[in-house]
Amino acid sequence: MSAIRTACLALGLLAPQLTAQDLDYDQPFFQGEHTGQVSTPEEILGFRLGERPAEHREIEQCFKLWEEQSDRATLLTHGETFEGRTLYHIVISSPANLSRIDDIQKSSARLADARDISEADAKKLLDEIPAVAWMAYSIHGDELSGADAALACAWHFISSTDDNVTSMLDDMIIIIDPMMNPDGRDRYLGQLREMRGNVPTTDDQARLHGGRWPQGRTNHYLFDLNRDWTLGVNPETRGRIKAINKWHPLLMVDAHEMGGQDTYLFSPSREPINPNYSDNLHKWLDVFAGDQAGAFDGKGWRYYTGEWADDWYPGYSNAWSAFRGAIGILYEQAGVDWYGIKRPEGRVLTYRESVHHQVESTLANIKTLHDNAGGIKLGWYEMRKQDVAADSPYANRTFAITPTENRSRLAAFVDLMELQGFEMFVLNRAYSAAGTDRLGRDHDEIELPAGTLLIPNRQPNARLLATMLEFDPHMSEEFLAMERRELVRTGSTEIYDITGWSTPMMHDLEAYELRASPPGEFIAELGEGLGALGGGVNRGDNATPWTAWIVGGMDDQAPALAMELMAEGVAVRYADEAFTWGDRSFSRGSLVITREDQTLDYSDFVNILDRLCQARNLQGIPVDTGFGQGDIADIGGEHFDLLAMPRIAVLGEAPVSAYDFGSIWYTLDERYKLPATYLSAASMRFTDLRRYNVLVLPSGANSAISGAMDDLRQWVEAGGTLIAIGSSARALARENGLSDARDLSAVLDDLDTYEIGVLREWAADTEKLDPDAVWSHGAGASEPTYPWAGVDLSRGSAEELKRRDNWQRQFMTPGTIVASRVDDEHWLTAGCNEYLPILYSSGTVFMAKDGVEAPLRYGVLDDAPGTEAQRVGWSTIPSGKQLLLRMSGLLWPEAAHRIANGAAVTRERVGMGQVILFADSPTFRATSLGTTRVFMNAVIYGPGLGSNQPIGG
Repeated sequence: MSAIRTACLALGLLAPQLTAQDLDYDQPFFQGEHTGQVSTPEEILGFRLGERPAEHREIEQCFKLWEEQSDRATLLTHGETFEGRTLYHIVISSPANLSRIDDIQKSSARLADARDISEADAKKLLDEIPAVAWMAYSIHGDELSGADAALACAWHFISSTDDNVTSMLDDMIIIIDPMMNPDGRDRYLGQLREMRGNVPTTDDQARLHGGRWPQGRTNHYLFDLNRDWTLGVNPETRGRIKAINKWHPLLMVDAHEMGGQDTYLFSPSREPINPNYSDNLHKWLDVFAGDQAGAFDGKGWRYYTGEWADDWYPGYSNAWSAFRGAIGILYEQAGVDWYGIKRPEGRVLTYRESVHHQVESTLANIKTLHDNAGGIKLGWYEMRKQDVAADSPYANRTFAITPTENRSRLAAFVDLMELQGFEMFVLNRAYSAAGTDRLGRDHDEIELPAGTLLIPNRQPNARLLATMLEFDPHMSEEFLAMERRELVRTGSTEIYDITGWSTPMMHDLEAYELRASPPGEFIAELGEGLGALGGGVNRGDNATPWTAWIVGGMDDQAPALAMELMAEGVAVRYADEAFTWGDRSFSRGSLVITREDQTLDYSDFVNILDRLCQARNLQGIPVDTGFGQGDIADIGGEHFDLLAMPRIAVLGEAPVSAYDFGSIWYTLDERYKLPATYLSAASMRFTDLRRYNVLVLPSGANSAISGAMDDLRQWVEAGGTLIAIGSSARALARENGLSDARDLSAVLDDLDTYEIGVLREWAADTEKLDPDAVWSHGAGASEPTYPWAGVDLSRGSAEELKRRDNWQRQFMTPGTIVASRVDDEHWLTAGCNEYLPILYSSGTVFMAKDGVEAPLRYGVLDDAPGTEAQRVGWSTIPSGKQLLLRMSGLLWPEAAHRIANGAAVTRERVGMGQVILFADSPTFRATSLGTTRVFMNAVIYGPGLGSNQPIGG
């Protein structure tokens, strides 16, 4: 009798509709005998496995003891979470296999790089090495059953005395990664303990079955770790990737949970499926699915495959592993959390039964791998051999990343490539090749300077590399037709996650896909050509103090350095245009630390500057003059604005989006190590905002904003910088809000005003001056020019415009990378290139007219000789031009017309302060580094550049 059942009977707490039998589940997980020399989980923990979810410390306790008790187990670590919990994986096999782990890993690595191994050696190694399975569980902390199944299976494989298990361990290595997100799991279990009452509840709408903000799905900084495999942001991911890469597993399982009223899903997935998946994977997924279905049929359990689960986005664990050649399998069990869930058919699905489902799936998949190990190993090797062959689809393609002054961003990219195990080279002299740029433009000859980073696609991990770096993978025509039909019929999409993710675009590095292999005679090993300069200041040998010190503005660390300098009492100025003093030139956005501005002793502020520059790997360049030749700005002029120390607050907790809040929190706290106050949305009306001069409203804060609109207005008008994102930005961009920006749907009756605003921007850049007309003495010598001249502003009735907008809105695909043009004079775009890739996913189209600045707009003008002026959506494109918009991912024509020329970011003055709106998350998954820079500019430079701060304030 279960502990829950006993307690309920003793206390008389079983509700009439809930019997004791409902909460009991007595089916054994395993058949056969187990040695008594290995303690059972029940003996160690004091409760029956599956009676309740085990905590991280309890699983850790079991694994450590089992390693001591058995010669079948080796416990290894692969990192530590942000909260200090150790990440474990336990390697289970025969003692003979465990004694030669290093040899097995070396043999697997030789096979994985099929360029340098003979067929005879390959065959020998394939026969010798055991099949490796990496079984991973509970990457989402509130998806509980997987970790307890891992605990059960680890004990079973370690302690079973059955011949079939011991034989299996002679031929295999089973690696169990029991809990991929211990921070999230323990946070969630803490919430559930607080919410438990005396009377068990099986109603899955009860708070016991949901927790509270931010629940437990995410890790410490609220990242979804099952989107991070190709991003490599979090320590859980980074440590796990390094460990897995040593083993080259043939099978990788990721055990999840889904809604409590569902059943059980497992691979294979449905379309869209990433084109870099191998035929070998598709073949074996069907075999594994058949065996797993057979195991469930034997128990009488219901299940399904595909349906809502696709394999387009590569950042899932099963997808990432598949691109490395493993058979990646997803489990999704109906989630229970605690006690049980009352099902529509009237029965109760208990937590223990949900664990049993995960156990049975694990056993079935391990058996399939064992029974087919020879064919699976051979298929894995043949795939990797073909990927590096001269006729491989990945041959004659190289990704090129050109040199940049933004060294920290390039370093982040290189770090990610190294984490994934990719080979990289550097050009040691100029080179040209044919290829394609990020906007999809084809070039017969691309001039690449020395220092360009080259990444050949033809290398051992070719499929993963292609998936992460290629610019524009396409979904199948069959899926597009199905997706289109569903959108037209019901307005719903079959796409589960973002559709564009190209790493060079998300990092906003200038990149090309070359139709060539790297030129052997022009390349050097990585490290010889990057030219790392180090940080600090060049004090020089000048005995007299320097006039000023300059830190270049292109690097993403520059805003953070500015804040740190101000925090230590160093005055900092911002250069709003490029300038040259003496023989040194500096970019727009550079930081200027003048001797005159400082209240600190000269040596003190130079020492501070040196220390902080070293910490951020930035260089402080001394100059002995602030004089700019000709029209170049001088040190005392209006182009060098004094920055003000930001005092940052970020709104968090319900109803704020945990994902958006988490990525902002990580960006400020972990990536840049900057102080901020994190506020509760529930207490916003009672918060003294005067303590802060920057307030960030992540997406989702709508209701908190509505209840505090008057307080926010007063704070902004007094000089505050208010930054709002996504739905929070939309809440401000409406009547009685704080912004004059509007969503497109709200201004369909006033589109002429907004179109003329865009045409004025075009005219400022493209209009040709006629000096004779300007200096003519006759008033009628020439006609005045109008930006809207020749443009047909007629649009149809208001009803028709509304119908079109409603139609177009249903085609707004989530997660497409689009190009935005950059206002190269605006302080928000310091550190940006000519255009900026933006991950568009919100469906928001901001409209900006007079008084509202739009430093980033969707779409980049490109030459298209011979074309007539045409209207794209609500605005006209000039003749001789085309508007390039989609960079990567799915963008239906209806959506393209709707968002073209919309504002991605707006900024406007409100009283003495300012309001800055982001249509989409600028810090998305902490990997959209281009838009993150714009966000950091807003947060750190905002108090000094966009609002009025009192002197000495």
